[in-house]
Amino acid sequence: MYYSDEDKNIIEKILEVDKNTNTRVLGNIFENGIENSQGFYIDVENKDTVGVYVKEDYYQFLTKKYGMYGIKILIERVQDNLRHLVRLLINLEQSHLITFSGKFEEKFLGIKFENTKYIPFFGLDDETKDYLVIYSKKIFTPEEELKQLVKNKYSTKEEMNNRKQLSYTRLGLFLNALAIIISVIALIITGGRKFLTHYN
Repeated sequence: MYYSDEDKNIIEKILEVDKNTNTRVLGNIFENGIENSQGFYIDVENKDTVGVYVKEDYYQFLTKKYGMYGIKILIERVQDNLRHLVRLLINLEQSHLITFSGKFEEKFLGIKFENTKYIPFFGLDDETKDYLVIYSKKIFTPEEELKQLVKNKYSTKEEMNNRKQLSYTRLGLFLNALAIIISVIALIITGGRKFLTHYN
């Protein structure tokens, strides 16, 4: 499978969280590399509340400086990142590279301030919302195969075996070609000697 730079960044953050924290949850992946902003948070309490919640003062700052275009860009970027995160986690889980288990009461991703007004923005598709709620309430465990995948620079065992087989094939072709060249040279030398003997 092909992994984009964004995929690799997320995977490496997954392993970083696994190595450095005791709580292997989606919130830590999110804060350590997907999004890290004090201007908004992602509600994941349940499917009906999932959305991007922007601090009122941050909303005012963006609209004052960039107009509604600033808010539009922010929401689209965050939503795209969430969709990408979910698609990758689904793929990793289906490929048995990561497992989700147990229960964890996560209600939001990011930093949520008390006694602060937030403006909600919705628009995520149902599948992304469903998986955000599911994954945010479980503990993840990266499998050893995922660690090896990163160690092997994202080449699977099959891809590495194919490259090794290709190297052997190329070596075989080279040796065959070398043997043919040596045979031709030997024939030329033998033929030359016979010619010289006959001429003399």
